[in-house]
Amino acid sequence: MDSNTVLKQLLLLGVGATSAVLDSIKKTLDKGVIEGRLDPEDAKQFLDDMVVRIREEQGNLEDQFRKQVKVALKDLEVPTQSELEVLKARIEQLEFQVRQLQNRRP
Repeated sequence: MDSNTVLKQLLLLGVGATSAVLDSIKKTLDKGVIEGRLDPEDAKQFLDDMVVRIREEQGNLEDQFRKQVKVALKDLEVPTQSELEVLKARIEQLEFQVRQLQNRRP
């Protein structure tokens, strides 16, 4: 499993958890409205504000998580895609040079 797949699964897990939290908040607010303890407009505004804040925080957490993964991969000396491409090009160049040398032999 590659790191992108793991990252996507973790992010989806976070989205699922966020949905569960929002659903729980909505149920609590709805109960408060039904029981007359909360004004429907106040409850709606509160829920809307929570959605905005959670999405902002989720974006921040995703950014922080990506940065931490990059740091961890760098610490483990895992090469980046561009570094691998440079190495691949270098290998292809060396293979070409070896073929040229082999073709020179009498």
